[in-house]
Amino acid sequence: AFWGGNFSTETAEEMSKTFSTGVDGVQALESYHKKSKEAEVTYAVGGRFLVTIKTTNQPGTDLAKNVASSMRMKDLAAL
Repeated sequence: AFWGGNFSTETAEEMSKTFSTGVDGVQALESYHKKSKEAEVTYAVGGRFLVTIKTTNQPGTDLAKNVASSMRMKDLAAL
């Protein structure tokens, strides 16, 4: 339920929110630690797998999301 919902929170130190992946069976959560510039995206894939991508020294979560978008999440969800 959490993964499929619309969750968002932001403080002075951190931002976390769910976002649409555009892929059936794949939900995602992004987090960004503002002071340390650490970003993380976690994908729940097909109800069976968690894929987490972490980056450092970034201005946001874009790089982590771009790496994830190059992966074949739809194929993994179909397993």
